[in-house]
Amino acid sequence: MVRRATVTRPQPSIRSALAGIAVAVATLWGLIDQARPAASPPPPLPCRVAVLIDGQLHCDEEVPTEIGALCPNPGPQGSEAIASGDALDTARLCALRTVERGDVASGWSRMPAAQLAALAVPVDLNRASEEELTSLPRIGPVLARRIAQGRPYAGVDALTTVRGIGPVTLERLRSRVVVGPVDP
Repeated sequence: MVRRATVTRPQPSIRSALAGIAVAVATLWGLIDQARPAASPPPPLPCRVAVLIDGQLHCDEEVPTEIGALCPNPGPQGSEAIASGDALDTARLCALRTVERGDVASGWSRMPAAQLAALAVPVDLNRASEEELTSLPRIGPVLARRIAQGRPYAGVDALTTVRGIGPVTLERLRSRVVVGPVDP
């Protein structure tokens, strides 16, 4: 005698109810997903020139053009003009006679990479530190090192000579990079 296993199938009304629930859940999930805003980076602040002075952000006309303007008379002499992305500590700056950008001990450095990125401050390919280069979209420490090692650059398009930077990445970088003179 051969026994057959019997399989109990859900009644048609139960199957219909389960299918209806599945469709309702899928529809609801789709509506919730559509209601979520698309992830996009926040728009940059409306500063053409952004400088941190004693930890406070100053934009455009609020930014002095010379270091000496930050101190009571006589102020220190700087070898260069203040540039967008600079971070200045007036207590240290005003205690010196001469200062140079990049000398952290003098109080004239660059903003941290995260602030440069948030403000969309342009980065000079020939002068930026590796940390500053990491503020650029899709540039991590490895590519930053390669960019620094490939200096000097005659133009932004020369970045395509850096292994790991192709036409798509170059287009993403174009609005955030500039090419200034090479330091002696």
